[in-house]
Amino acid sequence: MSFMWRDVIEFTDKCKNGKLLQRSNKFALYLIDISKFKIYNYKFGYEKGDKLLEEISDNLQEYLKDICEVKRISGDKFVSLFPFNERKEFKAIAESIVKFFDSYSIKYHTGFKIGMNMGIALYPYDSNNIQNVLSCAEVALSFSKRSEKNSYEIFDYKSSEKLFRDEKMLHEISHAIENSEFELYYQPQVDTDQMGIYGLEALLRWRHPQKGMLGPNYFINMIEKNGMINSIGRFVITEALSELKRFNDMGYDKLSMSINIAESQLWEASFVGFVEEVIRSKNVNPRYIIFEVVERTVLSDKVLRVLSELRTLGIRIYIDDFGTMYSSLNYLYNIPLDGIKLDKSFVDKMYNSKRDLMITKNIINLAKDLEIDIIAEGVEHKEQLNCLSSMNCSKIQGFIFSKPVNSRNVLNFFDNFKMELSYKK
Repeated sequence: MSFMWRDVIEFTDKCKNGKLLQRSNKFALYLIDISKFKIYNYKFGYEKGDKLLEEISDNLQEYLKDICEVKRISGDKFVSLFPFNERKEFKAIAESIVKFFDSYSIKYHTGFKIGMNMGIALYPYDSNNIQNVLSCAEVALSFSKRSEKNSYEIFDYKSSEKLFRDEKMLHEISHAIENSEFELYYQPQVDTDQMGIYGLEALLRWRHPQKGMLGPNYFINMIEKNGMINSIGRFVITEALSELKRFNDMGYDKLSMSINIAESQLWEASFVGFVEEVIRSKNVNPRYIIFEVVERTVLSDKVLRVLSELRTLGIRIYIDDFGTMYSSLNYLYNIPLDGIKLDKSFVDKMYNSKRDLMITKNIINLAKDLEIDIIAEGVEHKEQLNCLSSMNCSKIQGFIFSKPVNSRNVLNFFDNFKMELSYKK
């Protein structure tokens, strides 16, 4: 644990022996953590930091008066105990503590705002063992720290089980990175006007040693939340461009490679330089590289500048899952863009819904007017294909032609596709 067990247990024993915990055989334990206090120590020094924490402890005790006992433990953490009879009582105290920190100001350094997060556990409901109650409070504190503002969380087993599962998955992902368990699959993209394969989209997969092949829905959110997306994103770019070079050398020199780029990658200072170096080392033509970003990514000036730099290198920029934000129609004219991918939700509904059919048709016409590419993704049925063809959308990606496959099976798909065309002729 990150705080001193002995101090907390001694404090609890003291409260039990005093009058406070004799009011009830039930009590709430509040574990309070001062957020970003390391910044204060860096700016003003540890001596002033320690003085401030003692001041907070005294003022918080005065604020709660005889209702609760408060003690500072282990640096910038505090513990408070409150005996209760009904649940609404300990929640009211939690709100009071949040209110205290919302209004708290530092006498000497008004430029620094004190913030806190708090975890709450209940004796004997969560456990009749004080050490276990403390553990529960720290788990609840972990949830509270996900919030940017002063907040608290009350321990519950269901949420905690999810946290434990997340921690386990995080450990497995770290292990997967170390053991090269991530790999790329590729989904072919077909031009139905030319009846040829014009591109591939690189898609991340995890070959889990126990669970088998896993798609990104299983792990991508965890990777993004925990800051792993940039390093894994570099692997994806390097591996995808290596495969593009291999396909080029086999005679597929007009093949494009689409790669999904996360917003955090575009905020990374060295990202453009890294991409430029990979292009140079792999000796691929950047005009056949497509970076796909989601609509919300292009809303900042910083990202727009990076996208412009990437286009200067020759890379094409596409909006992925286009149509999920209708406001995007208003800024298409102002962003550095080469193409859009029509979201699967429209493809699924367009031949059953007049409204979605009209929206789809307008998006396709808008892309044509702007002289940018449009690709329909998630196409699975012949009716969808015919409908898109009638609206002059010829670039198709979806199960109707192929599921994502590994690099070995991509070549099999190329050969079978040629054979199928030859047979039809």
